[in-house]
Amino acid sequence: MPYRPLEHTADIGIEVEAPTLNDLFREAGEAMFREMIENFEDVQPREQREISLQEQTLEDLFTGFLSELLFYFDAEGFVTREVEVQVDPDLYLLEGTVRGEPFDPERHRVRVGIKGITYHMLVVEPRGDHWYARVIFDV
Repeated sequence: MPYRPLEHTADIGIEVEAPTLNDLFREAGEAMFREMIENFEDVQPREQREISLQEQTLEDLFTGFLSELLFYFDAEGFVTREVEVQVDPDLYLLEGTVRGEPFDPERHRVRVGIKGITYHMLVVEPRGDHWYARVIFDV
């Protein structure tokens, strides 16, 4: 498993490790939906959304990215299945594509409703030859 769920009082979180920053963002985006959607493996990459963000820090870019995916779910009913991104850590810029499908209550089972991405205990950093992130979700 490329991510680990975290125990946290009243909220949920994940830890993610990946060989590159691009992979870290991809893994985190997909992991958030693995936590949200009980039958995540059944989500089909039928539609796509383009995503482009620029922030002031890497942490802001990370939380902004996850918040954007959550916005697609909350506002458009779009369930993300696959993430492809290019992150420029010097410009705090992210460009990419997410694929998934419209939420169908007959097909998709929600495990937990995530309301937001928090900065509580947030970590996004290189560790040796890989990248590490920890994020807590408000449920």
